[in-house]
Amino acid sequence: MTIHGTASLANVYDSIKKYFIDNLYTIESVSTMFDKSLSDPATVDLALQQLVVVNFGEYRPNKISKISLDIYCCTREDVESYNLMNLRDLVVGYLTDNTALDGKRRIKLWQSSPTVPWTEIGGMVLQFDIESQVFFAPDETKYKALGCTLMWGSII
Repeated sequence: MTIHGTASLANVYDSIKKYFIDNLYTIESVSTMFDKSLSDPATVDLALQQLVVVNFGEYRPNKISKISLDIYCCTREDVESYNLMNLRDLVVGYLTDNTALDGKRRIKLWQSSPTVPWTEIGGMVLQFDIESQVFFAPDETKYKALGCTLMWGSII
């Protein structure tokens, strides 16, 4: 027996990855990664001057399902955090929507597949929740964490 596509965590993960890759990487040319071990910027390729790392957090399945996201904006060789603040502003622009009445970003939920074209099966609402101070990694990388919650209707 299979679960409904809106309750598939694989679909949620793939949809979020698609959103960030299509926008941050493809449009903005910002290296974007999805590996918790890369949260510490010191472990990432030192040639990168800026990158974004997206980590999936707690998942709460329900009729309105929720998952938390931690998004790390990272820069190197960045005097006075100038590049970090610009990267943060760019990322927050993709986390919010100033054309929506509530300011919340809508992201398509896809039925993903390795063999057939993906099909849109719903949508998720992204709520930007909290932002950290600037942190410094041992290799002098500067980074900021942005906390978000994604919510969507699911059939469980």
